[in-house]
Amino acid sequence: MVEVSTIVGLIGLIIFFGFFASLFFQRTKIPDVLLLVFIGMLLGPVFGFVSSSFLLSFAPVIGTIALIIIVFEGGLNLEFESVLKALPQATLFTLFVCLLTAALTMFFTFFLGFPLLSGLLLGFIIAGTSYEIIVPLIAKLSVSEETKTFLNLESALNDAITIIAAIALVQLMLLKTFDVINPLQKIASAFSIAIVLGILSAFLWAKIAKMLRSHPYHYLLTLSSSFVLFVVAETLGGNGITSILVFGLILGNYNTITRALKLHSYFQVGYSLRSLQTEVSFFVRTMFFVYLGAIFNFSSFSNQVIIVSFLVFLAILVARYISVKALLKFNKSFEESKTILIAMLPRGLATAVLASFPLAFGLKTDFTSIVLLIIILTNVFATATVFYFEYKKKNQPNKIFALRQQAV
Repeated sequence: MVEVSTIVGLIGLIIFFGFFASLFFQRTKIPDVLLLVFIGMLLGPVFGFVSSSFLLSFAPVIGTIALIIIVFEGGLNLEFESVLKALPQATLFTLFVCLLTAALTMFFTFFLGFPLLSGLLLGFIIAGTSYEIIVPLIAKLSVSEETKTFLNLESALNDAITIIAAIALVQLMLLKTFDVINPLQKIASAFSIAIVLGILSAFLWAKIAKMLRSHPYHYLLTLSSSFVLFVVAETLGGNGITSILVFGLILGNYNTITRALKLHSYFQVGYSLRSLQTEVSFFVRTMFFVYLGAIFNFSSFSNQVIIVSFLVFLAILVARYISVKALLKFNKSFEESKTILIAMLPRGLATAVLASFPLAFGLKTDFTSIVLLIIILTNVFATATVFYFEYKKKNQPNKIFALRQQAV
């Protein structure tokens, strides 16, 4: 049993390491995600300071808390006009890449003996990118704000699609019945409820926040309101993460929106709130990535799991490449960010939690080991590609200067 003082000391060291890993990323452009995951692996499966199986039971709670806080910050930092411009394309792109990923996964795994429905289910489980990994990562990259907004929206939108599709397939496998219209209605309903609740909550909270401006705990109350909003949205059948994103988006752009609507209402998200949110997000994401590394169980990675995982990773990569190429046919402005659009396929804790759905619903299908290895593979690929992109970007001006000098 690890002593309390040891745990407290580890938390302190993890925060220090997270800070220096962030500085390391700024200097070298090597993302800090894998460094933090590696620390988690050392603490969990390698040296056994913490029990991986014990920590895994907290995955749904920890994943949800981390996601709410990071999504809320993401919403606060988005520009409303950019979101309106990117939303139609981001929605179509997300649907296309999710469906193509699921279809290719089903196709590839079929040759390994997977039943078609099992392969399709696995495809939808791993079809969604990880908001909690992608958003902090792209915030530091040398890409346009348009690209950042697009990837932000994609990561927020795909949760509802993958969750509802996975549940529908589980029901099909259990009940042998399937209604195509029902999942589509649920997806539309989930987003509609989420958006309406997010908008109403933001306008209501802006009124309340103005009255609490002088109160010392207004940030904690704002953050707690996002937690309550998530629960209400999920209870009413909406997508909680989308509600949080809309809630943060409206609060962060409140004056722009009210001026456009001629409501003559004033509310400003202050520097102190944004600063505190940034600090809390840093703490949460640092602990989250370390936690992600700590829950890995390498003993479950058999040869079959490794082969299946690499094939599924190939399906993810091919689907991503095709989808980005299709996107560039309609929007040439993403051409310079093509490499990053392809690279932003990391899967995270939300995918790991979704992998438990089949067993939770009573199916004798366990994708946990495959999904965990896919999480590693997608993050390694993203890390390597981001480093290559940033290194190339950094050295590009020198090459241009050298060519000009030769011309002279």
